Amino acid sequence: PWGDEEITLMHCNYNYELGKTTPVGQYEQDVSPYGAYDMAGNVAEWCHDCYAYNYGDGAPDSNPKGPESGRKRVLHGGSWMNDEEMCRTFHRNYLSPDSRSRNIGFRLACDS
Repeated sequence: PWGDEEITLMHCNYNYELGKTTPVGQYEQDVSPYGAYDMAGNVAEWCHDCYAYNYGDGAPDSNPKGPESGRKRVLHGGSWMNDEEMCRTFHRNYLSPDSRSRNIGFRLACDS
C-alpha cells in the first residue's frame, strides 16, 4: 500500500516489534489509494480463494479468483509475526480452512 518505499514501523505492525495486533487505522501511512487500511502487516487476511502453487502462471490480470477447488485457502499481506518480505499486499501464503492463529484475520466490507 505504500508503494516502493522501504517498510518501517510507520507503515505497519510487523516483525514481532509490538508482540500483538494493533487497532485498525493506527498506521496512517498504511492506507491504500482506495482508502483501505492495514492491507499489509497486523494480521494476514483470510481470503475465499482456494490455493494452488502455480495458479498465478495462467491467472487473469484483473481480479483473479483462484482455482475453483482446493484443500487450502489463501492468506494475503503478512502479519505482525512476519518480516518485511512477507508484509506486502501481493504476498500469498496458505493454510487449511480449519486453521486458527492470533495473526490471521479477515476483512469486512460495507457498501454504504
